[in-house]
Amino acid sequence: MARADYDVSLVVVHDRNETVDGVRILSLPRPQGRLDRWRTTRNQCMARALESGAELFHFHDPELIPVGLNLKKRGFKVVYDVHESHAESILDRTYLHPLLRMPISWLLERSERRADLRLDAIVAATPKIARSFKNPRTALVQNFPMEGELALSSSVSFSDREPALVYVGGVSGVRGAREIVLALGQVPEARLIVVGEFSPKSLESELALLPGWSQVELLGWKDRSGVAVAMSRCVGGVVLFHPLRNHIESQPNKLFEYMSAGLPVLASDFPHWREIVATEDCGLLVDPLDVDAIAGAIRAIVGDRKSSEAMGTRGRAAVRVKYNWSIQETVLLDLYKSLLA
Repeated sequence: MARADYDVSLVVVHDRNETVDGVRILSLPRPQGRLDRWRTTRNQCMARALESGAELFHFHDPELIPVGLNLKKRGFKVVYDVHESHAESILDRTYLHPLLRMPISWLLERSERRADLRLDAIVAATPKIARSFKNPRTALVQNFPMEGELALSSSVSFSDREPALVYVGGVSGVRGAREIVLALGQVPEARLIVVGEFSPKSLESELALLPGWSQVELLGWKDRSGVAVAMSRCVGGVVLFHPLRNHIESQPNKLFEYMSAGLPVLASDFPHWREIVATEDCGLLVDPLDVDAIAGAIRAIVGDRKSSEAMGTRGRAAVRVKYNWSIQETVLLDLYKSLLA
């Protein structure tokens, strides 16, 4: 939006107010737990939003729906950006007591229905999410990577790369962390490079007890250039989410990031993901709960460099043609233009 000459402010948890790449950061203090995020941070966010002097507000988190509705009552244009099927995801949240999940899911779905009817527009990150809203201004803006962002000018050839796969993003049990490490134990020649943080942090010590852990290299959080360097060392990318309600029709950005970097993907065999990976012939699909199948796929990717490079090349070509941000950016810009006309 800033590149398109909009005056953009970002209200976000940060340690200070500053301007980055033409975007004004209006900082919020870090919440002390989930309850604080729902109560105190929400009120602070409303105050910062009004301070910004904006005409249009675009928010992402479902706990900010009351803030969005309040801003709408005050005469502002408001857009709700939906990244996942929140009501479904609540049903799989293990930190919530089982008896609480259903009523919280119902309340969240009801809140989203109010937003759907009253706000100016909905931005949906996947086709499934878009189908669940009735707002006539529901725009499908998919979270695809910027073409070339993760490609290095002097990338190492596939034949000279480490026998390693990369995992980028938050590391958790429901994203296949245990199964991946166990599978590595069956493929001693392979390694895993992890770019991301553990959630919960105790998961790291749990995984350290598993066969295969000695083959894992932890890089922690990295900026985009750091992610590109990590990917350039590897011959494949891993995205093995468990078959939860909110995962099956999701479109994790890392799937397309691996493709854009020319890496074959090792992905969960979900029907929606199969439409992408199998159609483009850019990776291998397995049952994310089957450790033996994961090990076999890892062995194939690190062992057959010629085939892996060919899959990676096809994935990169698919990103260049249709899975890139430049196409989605146009949809978002057109939506803003119509709202502010």
